[in-house]
Parts: sequence; structure tokens; C-alpha cells
Amino acid sequence: MPKSVADVEKANKEHVRAWFRALGDSDYAAMRALMTDDVELWTSPSVREGAVAGRDEVMGRLERVFSSGRYYEPGSFACEVVAVIAEGDQTAAHVIMRGRFPNGNPYENVYLIWQRWRDGQMSYQLELFDAAHWSQQRNA
Repeated sequence: MPKSVADVEKANKEHVRAWFRALGDSDYAAMRALMTDDVELWTSPSVREGAVAGRDEVMGRLERVFSSGRYYEPGSFACEVVAVIAEGDQTAAHVIMRGRFPNGNPYENVYLIWQRWRDGQMSYQLELFDAAHWSQQRNA
């Protein structure tokens, strides 16, 4: 029996929460399982990272950001999902991310994440945050 739109939306909200749990736990296996093979990841244009496509490429970027020690102290990152809105295969989440920079400075920023889901896997993500605030905290 096909799922109702309400069931799909409820499931997609849970997928969002699972995604941010995995991100905060640096659980790369769980993140990989939550992505389609052809996933696209877009980051705030001001970061100048550009888009990355394909599960392996996306995982490479995420592992570099969260495990290399270049951006954040490994293991210090946490995600608090404040709210999730779902409509069909799309979700929008208000997330507060916290961590510690390699220099010891604390980090906290508000993120707005728009995602598209297909059969329980993320096929697209647009991540928006205040990159100037990120830099200000890192260099304080």
C-alpha cells in the first residue's frame, strides 16, 4: 500500500534528525547510508567551496571538514535540530551547530538546511549559514 504524503513527510523529518545525529557523532557509515549515490551538496556561496556531487565526493568533503582537524577539533562537533518543516520530498531545518576550532576557540552558528529526500535517502542539500560569524569566532 502506498504511503500517504503525511507518512512520507513524517519519515523525512526523522531522516533529517538521523542525518544530524550522524553528523554530530561523525558516524560516516550512517551518513553514507542516508545519501543517494548521486547526492549533491551545496554550501553557502560565501564559503567558496562550491557544489560537490556523488556520494564518495560528498563523503570526502565531510570527512575533511570534520576529521582533518583543519576546520574543527575532531569529536567536538554537535548539532541541535531546533525545527524541521517537511513538504513532500523536501525538508527545511533550523539547526544550531557547535564545536571547537583547532585553536581552542568555541564555535556556535545557526544553519538553515534545505534537503530533498528520495526513498529515505538525501539526494540534495543546500547549507546556509553566516560565514562571517564563523570567521569571527575562529579568529577571536
